[in-house]
Amino acid sequence: MISFLKKQWKLVSIFIILLIVGGYVGFYFNNSIVLQPNDYIDIEISAAQEKVLAGYLAQKPVKKKWVNVKVSIDCQSYKGKIKFHGTSPAHYLDDKYSYALKLSKGFTYYENGRKFKLIKSSEADPTIIAINETANFLGLVSTSGSMKILRINGEEKGTYYFVEDLKKEYLEREMGITNYSTLVNVSDWSRKENTSLGVNHISENDLHFTHIERKNNDRYPKALNEYRILAKYIQEGNIAEVKKRFDLEYMGKFMCLLTMFNDVHFITGDNLKLIYDFNRGKFYPIYRAEIGGRKIAISQSVTFPHFNKFLFESLGALYASSVNTKMFKLLLSDNKFRNARDQELYKYIRERKKITSRLKATYAKNENVMRYVASEFETYVLNKEKQEPIVHSVLNIGRKYMDYAQVYMSYDSTEQHLTVLLDAYVPIDIYHKASGFKQLNINGIGFDSNLKQYYNYQDFDFEHPDFNPKDLIFINSVTKDTISKVEKYLNFIDRSDTPIIGSTIELLEKNKISYSISDQEILVPSGVYLVTSDVIVRAPYSIKIAPGVTFKMSKGVNFCINGSADLHGTKLQEIIVERLNKEEAFGCFSIVGNKENTRVNINYFKISGGSESYILGRTFTGQFAVYNANVTIRNSSFEASQGDDGLNIKYSKVNIEHCTFRNNYADQVDLDFCFSKISHCTFSPSKIDANGDGLDLSGSYANIVECSFSDFLDKGLSLGENSKVLVSDCYFSNNKNAIAVKDQTKLFAWNNKFVANQMDYFLFIKKSIFNVPEVYLLDSGIESKINLVQGAQYALTENRLKKEAARFKGLYPNYSGNSMLSNKLVLAEIIEQD
Repeated sequence: MISFLKKQWKLVSIFIILLIVGGYVGFYFNNSIVLQPNDYIDIEISAAQEKVLAGYLAQKPVKKKWVNVKVSIDCQSYKGKIKFHGTSPAHYLDDKYSYALKLSKGFTYYENGRKFKLIKSSEADPTIIAINETANFLGLVSTSGSMKILRINGEEKGTYYFVEDLKKEYLEREMGITNYSTLVNVSDWSRKENTSLGVNHISENDLHFTHIERKNNDRYPKALNEYRILAKYIQEGNIAEVKKRFDLEYMGKFMCLLTMFNDVHFITGDNLKLIYDFNRGKFYPIYRAEIGGRKIAISQSVTFPHFNKFLFESLGALYASSVNTKMFKLLLSDNKFRNARDQELYKYIRERKKITSRLKATYAKNENVMRYVASEFETYVLNKEKQEPIVHSVLNIGRKYMDYAQVYMSYDSTEQHLTVLLDAYVPIDIYHKASGFKQLNINGIGFDSNLKQYYNYQDFDFEHPDFNPKDLIFINSVTKDTISKVEKYLNFIDRSDTPIIGSTIELLEKNKISYSISDQEILVPSGVYLVTSDVIVRAPYSIKIAPGVTFKMSKGVNFCINGSADLHGTKLQEIIVERLNKEEAFGCFSIVGNKENTRVNINYFKISGGSESYILGRTFTGQFAVYNANVTIRNSSFEASQGDDGLNIKYSKVNIEHCTFRNNYADQVDLDFCFSKISHCTFSPSKIDANGDGLDLSGSYANIVECSFSDFLDKGLSLGENSKVLVSDCYFSNNKNAIAVKDQTKLFAWNNKFVANQMDYFLFIKKSIFNVPEVYLLDSGIESKINLVQGAQYALTENRLKKEAARFKGLYPNYSGNSMLSNKLVLAEIIEQD
């Protein structure tokens, strides 16, 4: 009995010690961690508004409606509103809730952002931040924040993920996406699938346009129609048309990162969010990690042949069959897209230490806050310990996928015909030194729209007397490793390609436009042509329009060129585009580049009487537009546009010389995200729109020399949205504001002449998502009228002047315009560098 009591007392003693130690650990976590003021977010809510919010919480489902609050972030106070956030019940458990937060308009924003999320740490921790920061670093539409301690009316609510919401302010400031709509599937969890399948997010209708949530903006119906077209092509398996609607460089990075963390969740059902960019005519899925990664399940039996599929199986069969993942599978089935993804994947394989270092850096930035709450820290540590092994396991499988290659050949010595089967997942380069033969980037294994693999056989004819198939060299085009083992079999397959003419010829003939074709270039001879229906010049054609051509355009009609264009008139024989009837404006004459080196050359060209259009998935805001090209315009005039702009150019390299822009409805010229030279041009307004500008630059790098701006009711020269502009030897007269500098733009100006302007320089912030503008003036602009509403003025030294001029001159020749989102980021980096 005594022995038994001793044992019991020993157990009780151990229990007491554990209680004491446990209490000490809890005390340690809450009292030994020193937090800084910027580790907190404080929300003050009145008793009345708190009662309203509690009422919303009591409703089923929880009502997400704004209530007024005061917010303190980094010791700065803001007026704002909060509401509950999250569809999943997990956001409302344990008396801890996730919130959406927006700051009031008309006030300073927090780090240029207005709308934010506060996600409870059980739903988001630094492992998620680390993924989203990586996505953001790669140029994907993603946003990342930091962990904070939330206090509401002074009471600590625990650890929260504080992150800027992916709304218009973020998209414009960080990505240059301004003309867009967001599309997401209906998230009504009362639908039948929740009962029949047991999955809330997924519906059988997720790839149908009727199942998209309505947005209250004018762009939404057009975006929905573009989605309708996209979904139709996806259902049909029309990869050529699907690819046209995505930025493939962007999607390669997106799919690579998605696979690396093995999480299909946020691209399925109502989780998937798509942005449609009207300026680029492309869809961009938002990258928004919701978990720190998913371990590759043993049940998946994943080996390298499954590399393209295991992502879609990371949450089991139901998510694998989610209908809106078809778009990603269809893209992966395309060789060119998959090859681009694999090139990106190989970078990750080679730089895995950089990736894991980036993850660890994110942990370190947020660790102090996470340690503050012991129970939440323990869960986070478990998640952190899982994340790096997930990355390594995926990249290890990816390396085997990259390296695998077997080559099977057959050769007919009589016909000198070679048939090759490349049993490899990545493209292979083939060389034969004696004959000079080479074939690059050949895919031996292909995939269908369900990612089931099949084989491509390649056929080559040889007439070289020294040809011997044993001398062929096969090189992995991604890793650059030579393939050493080659087995030979005899087979014969003959393949031929049928050239695609498209509808270009039909449309030209319908409008009775004369033409000839030489090397896929359409030549339009001199003459007067009545254009009564839309003309679309599609790839593979480019077009050359001869001097003396006049296009008389009917009401609302568009002339669209998808590729390079040469509109080269002469002084005596201009090329003219004008409306057929004086009272009826035509649509738009547009040129959209379809490859990186698209060239547009215009000389002695005259256009008037157009308006604007929405065609081929793009919005054109003026009578003449050029997108994604390398543009030269000389000795031309752009007049009397009834659309916003006389000339609109986006995502291009631009050289404009000796041109006249006048009497266009609002802006005479609008350049967005362009690397531009403008010289010896004249700008004058219609005075119809009091807000019209002479030359409007956004997100651009420009050199403006010896131009004239007169009589503008608003701004002669409008420079904004993080532009960098050099202006010299220009003449400004009788303008309300000769030069307006706004929104983080830097202006370097010298030797300009100002006459009778209300204001010569006007600096201000128009959009709170940008920082203050700066102006650098030679001789400090002593004789100029300067209004620094928001902005800074500096003296421009001779050394700085020479440096900026030389830098522009050195960078301009090597730049090339295109529509890829990464190109905008490249231009932004050029602008921001000193």
